[in-house]
Amino acid sequence: MSIVSSAVREASIQSSPLRVLHVLEATLGGTLRYMENVAECLRGTDLCLGFAYATARADSRLEPLLARLENQCWKLYPVPMRREIAVAAELESVGKLRSVLREFRPDVVHCHSSKAGVLGRVASHLIRPSPAVVYSPHALAIPLGRQYLYIERLMRKLAGRFIAVSDSEAGDIVHYQLATPDRVTVAYPLIDCDYFTPSASRDTSVRGTGRLTVMGVGRLTAQKDPLRFISIVRRLQETMPDVEGVWIGDGELRQTFEQEIAATGRRSIHLVPWQRDIRPFLSAADVLLSTSRYESFGYMVAEALALEVPVVASRISGTSDILTGEFATNMYELDDDAHAAALLKRVLQDSVAARKWAASAREMIRERFNSRSMRDSLLDAYSRSAWTGRQTRGRPKTKRASGIDRRWAAEKAGTVIE
Repeated sequence: MSIVSSAVREASIQSSPLRVLHVLEATLGGTLRYMENVAECLRGTDLCLGFAYATARADSRLEPLLARLENQCWKLYPVPMRREIAVAAELESVGKLRSVLREFRPDVVHCHSSKAGVLGRVASHLIRPSPAVVYSPHALAIPLGRQYLYIERLMRKLAGRFIAVSDSEAGDIVHYQLATPDRVTVAYPLIDCDYFTPSASRDTSVRGTGRLTVMGVGRLTAQKDPLRFISIVRRLQETMPDVEGVWIGDGELRQTFEQEIAATGRRSIHLVPWQRDIRPFLSAADVLLSTSRYESFGYMVAEALALEVPVVASRISGTSDILTGEFATNMYELDDDAHAAALLKRVLQDSVAARKWAASAREMIRERFNSRSMRDSLLDAYSRSAWTGRQTRGRPKTKRASGIDRRWAAEKAGTVIE
């Protein structure tokens, strides 16, 4: 190959759009919500984007998201990935992901959550040249058992950079020695305050029969701890018998949850199936109770506050990044049912003060969790990762000069590129 043609090829590589492939197995709940945020904040940027996704656990929001990504010219790749561990299935998933990587040729692979984090990282390191890899845990499952810590530490060297969705999750990543602070970027999700707008009048038709409603929302899993929700509401009802509890969601603990409700002999706690639009239900609640044992961020807490609904929540990573300063007074320590019930009682007995508190919280949500902030954080992480990856693979040590880098740098400097 001539020197001239080599120089032309290198110039073409340097000016080409950055190619980023997202990999997600858990196409439901908060991880899917984050992908919706990614699609929104990266819309119109100079990136070539792809999405490798599973459908086994998908909820109703996946199909609309795929249609949206297709309209935004993303490349879509369905991949057989499952939550359950089975050697044959894992090998099939890795093989399929390798084929996707060869076809899409990403500069950066962004793996989301633990299962895709393992499969995507392994597949990326089985091809040559290997793309740069970034990994978003979306809540480290370490509180559920040390085996999760062993897996994360085993895989930590297969990701050049971590993207946390909150400062506290970034702290956990460093605390568990999965990465050094310089290899962790925080990209907060966005909360659409135009979509989550407080209703002028609350729709009481979605409420149960009680006068006051404590609401919980989420998958019926150990992470969300719905049985703790029942325990706290029961304790509250000892002094406020007119209170009822409503949980919206479904999951593996549904039968246990229903049995626990039935054991009370009273119809004071209700289970409502998943709703396509949660806003009427959240708006009708007097207070949202979050009993999660761990979170990367805690969408439902932020969305409730955007609707000006008061919140009482467990003091955990993710949630503690939302309820900061004066808002932290509405958090309780894990397993402290008495304190949680006391906080709920205070909110319910002084609804005027509670609503004023929630209105202030809405303004905080609008200022902190927006599209531009998330976009800038992601572009910075991808640019850093692609540059580092090129150095690692022995390519020229010149930072990629794609259009997205130029536009991002200009915006940071306060100028505009048309």
